[in-house]
Amino acid sequence: MTGMTSHRIARIAATSLAALALTTGAVALTGCGESDAQVTSGESSASSTYTQADTTIKAQVGETFVIQLASNPTTGYQWKMTPKGDPGVNLESSKYVQDTQTGTATDTMVGMGGMENWTFSAVAAGTGTLVFDSIPPGKTTPAETVTFNVTVAD
Repeated sequence: MTGMTSHRIARIAATSLAALALTTGAVALTGCGESDAQVTSGESSASSTYTQADTTIKAQVGETFVIQLASNPTTGYQWKMTPKGDPGVNLESSKYVQDTQTGTATDTMVGMGGMENWTFSAVAAGTGTLVFDSIPPGKTTPAETVTFNVTVAD
């Protein structure tokens, strides 16, 4: 009986150590994931970030800016951008960044919403509009339209 108990205690101890090692690794990876999300969002190099609440963007040639719109690709809705006039900007990138859930070992969850970050560079003086349409799955008519009036000065 004593030998069996010692063997059982040794097994429990080994299992506990393995679980501790896995938990420590998961916590370490969670920290790395958060760091990567900040680096890849494209926001750190932009001079300004604009949201749906903003309607006017003023920039100087050579500046970059981000238009950030709430998004959840798992719903099937997609943002489509159309420039009108001559806003004097180039679209550099469009990247979806999922919101993170804090307080857990998993920093993202399937189905969780996030932000679509549209990074633009001001390349020439101009005035125009950037129109963003939220297109429902299987449709061509937008469910929502967001408009930004853009002026780029030399």
